Amino acid sequence: MRSQFQWKHKKNDQRRKKKPMAHFPTTLFLLVSFLLGLSCAGPAVMDAGVYGDICIRCKDRGFCLAALGSDRRSATADLTGLGYIAIDLMNKNLTATYNKLMTLNGQAINPALKKRVDTCLILYHDSIITCARDLGGYLKSARYDDLLRHTLVVGENGIDCENSFKINPPYPSPLTRENQNIDLLSDILYVISVILSTGGP
Repeated sequence: MRSQFQWKHKKNDQRRKKKPMAHFPTTLFLLVSFLLGLSCAGPAVMDAGVYGDICIRCKDRGFCLAALGSDRRSATADLTGLGYIAIDLMNKNLTATYNKLMTLNGQAINPALKKRVDTCLILYHDSIITCARDLGGYLKSARYDDLLRHTLVVGENGIDCENSFKINPPYPSPLTRENQNIDLLSDILYVISVILSTGGP
């Protein structure tokens, strides 16, 4: 009886020793998956660490991260530097949209379209002047209230342009993406201005 008991005990010990080996492939798989997950998430985490305090407060966090991330200077810029980058991005968007409007104006045959294009040309012309002449100066001289106010105007001009296509009779807007972009870009500068005006991140 004792020998039989010893044999069973030995057999149970062998089974217990084999169980961890049976789970090893699963454990290894989970570990590799976890490490790969960290690797894939690395750039996003890095971006959030650089200017996440700004983008998390914006209307569209993903747009903010992509916009600021498109400029290499963002990785090392301070808050004021990010403000200048946002102004540069706004100016590029405004200029490109204005050029598109000029092309549309030359091609427009439909009176309803031409009227709306003319309206948007005025709005974007004013925004370009504000962006190129005023915003950088306000930021440099720490006139954050003026920066806030004029930044809002630029964003609202994009919204007004888009809304002009909804007035009766409505006409399909060829500028929806551009108008949305300038609204979101101005929102980035607005958030930066608010943070600067309150003296902290």
